[in-house]
Amino acid sequence: MLFIGVSKAAYYGGLTMGISDEKMVDRYRFPVTHWIMMSLNSDYKTHVDEDVDFTMSFDTYDAKKQANIREIKARLENISTPYEACKMAYHKVARTWDSGGFAYGKYLSRSDPSGGLREVLHSRLLGSYVDGYHSAMLIAMAFGAVYAAGKRRHSALFFSIVTLTGVILFFLIWENPPRYIVTFIPVIMLLCTAGTRFITAIISRLCKRVSASK
Repeated sequence: MLFIGVSKAAYYGGLTMGISDEKMVDRYRFPVTHWIMMSLNSDYKTHVDEDVDFTMSFDTYDAKKQANIREIKARLENISTPYEACKMAYHKVARTWDSGGFAYGKYLSRSDPSGGLREVLHSRLLGSYVDGYHSAMLIAMAFGAVYAAGKRRHSALFFSIVTLTGVILFFLIWENPPRYIVTFIPVIMLLCTAGTRFITAIISRLCKRVSASK
């Protein structure tokens, strides 16, 4: 809500102060349909320059929107079979998972490491560690969601989990570059901590029951 409010204030403020005009905004404004269209590209890429050029080839916002809708319908016809739908879902989830692991190998190797460091960055052991750490974070967040949902009074924790769940679902159908999740890391760590406390409490209760039964 805050983001929408700030965006609207910037939009109307810019028009009022003469920084821009409605004709220019209409020319360069991207409708939401553009991002939906681009997420359905046949190459499963997160960004396609040709799609951007296609949308920008129309002069008005409404013309862009209608052109995007026509293209969305055409692309949906190409993935109408269960096989194609599953294939697209696989590629997008795999990309999201890879970026959720902070794409460590690709980004760290850009510094062109030499010697043993290169082997470490591309080793299966490091890959297994990152995947395991990623899995543990998601499991902890899931337990945190259960814990927050079970509360009689919905706290800020519950709404944080709902918000982050929406973000994750959006990434699953669109993209999740590592630079996008950096701002969510503090929230993710807090939710993981809450989930870990819930898991610890469950284990503690189980241990007490086992001890009491002996």
